[in-house]
Amino acid sequence: MKFSIKRDNFRNAISKVERILSKNPSLPILNNILIKTDKNRLLIASTNLEIAVKTYAKAKIEKQGGITIPVRMINGFLGNIKDEVVEGEVVKDEFQIKTKKHQIKIKGMSLDDYPIIPENPKENYLKIEGEVFSENIFGVLTSVARGDTRQELNGINMVFKKNEIKIAATDGYRLSEAIVKIDKEKINEEYFVFIENTPSLIVPALTFSEIQKNLTEGEFELMIKQNQLFAQNNNSRIISKLINGKYIDYEQILPKKYSIEIKINKTELLDALKIASLVSRDNNNEIEISNTKNKKELEIKSFSGETGENISKISANISGDDFKVLFNSSYLIDGLNATWEEDVVIKLNQEKSPALVKGLNKQEKENKKFSYVIMPIIKS
Repeated sequence: MKFSIKRDNFRNAISKVERILSKNPSLPILNNILIKTDKNRLLIASTNLEIAVKTYAKAKIEKQGGITIPVRMINGFLGNIKDEVVEGEVVKDEFQIKTKKHQIKIKGMSLDDYPIIPENPKENYLKIEGEVFSENIFGVLTSVARGDTRQELNGINMVFKKNEIKIAATDGYRLSEAIVKIDKEKINEEYFVFIENTPSLIVPALTFSEIQKNLTEGEFELMIKQNQLFAQNNNSRIISKLINGKYIDYEQILPKKYSIEIKINKTELLDALKIASLVSRDNNNEIEISNTKNKKELEIKSFSGETGENISKISANISGDDFKVLFNSSYLIDGLNATWEEDVVIKLNQEKSPALVKGLNKQEKENKKFSYVIMPIIKS
């Protein structure tokens, strides 16, 4: 293999595949990225055996071939040079890369020893706008469990319908749900056959994170086949195993009606919550929110025997019953940050009931495409 490429293009391509790598002492080649020529461009890829990411970069190819190399070495070299163009060449088991001023030789491993990464199917079920999907993923990733013994909660649930996809995640303390509308003209007939047999499935959170980072430009194609998810656009491809299991039926535990509504400016509420969290950090992030007597202000309190106490009052439009509820300030902040609107509505019942957070547009209409639900802290 021999090629030349712009340094920035090379670095950007490597950054797209390196995130899924993890140290694997039992299989050292998984610590490497794959670099291979693909006709008149360069293919860069990585896998951890659960997820694989491929991306392509424009390059001038002089000789076909490939190698796998440690990502730390190539990143260190490219990050410390100023040259605009670099040249790469494989000589035996070494990857030699040089510029006008610098040169380095990196010990590599053969492509033959690298795990086979499946090719993306030529057909697809549907096409989705990458930017729209990415916005929805951002909010849903907030609620994914981390390292839960219930493997399904470490992933994101996808429910397929004829004109939309519902994606949701929960860690037992909060829940995020987003609805992605599908353009009927972007759907393959096989999609309808698929959803009859597979109305829902669970995707690893890391897979969604990679889709968010790599497939935001234009449309991307989605395909599920042989218990694997395939997603791709013109520049990048993602292949992922699915998580076996059945996701919890979270809709059954959500309130159908709410007796309290708080309409409030999101930025002002975030500022007050961040101040409260300075105190509540030493008290398991516990804060209290309640209405004032005239119901034109939301009162936020936090207390710690070691740190001190805080009280903030913010203008709000409150309707319904009086209330006093405890929340984890970090979870509430996460939910507010997952909304895109300037104002939000928080819906409550009483202290033991989940609260719903939704964005409000300028006409005070709720965003029906994203919901964030948070459980209150219940004192025994």
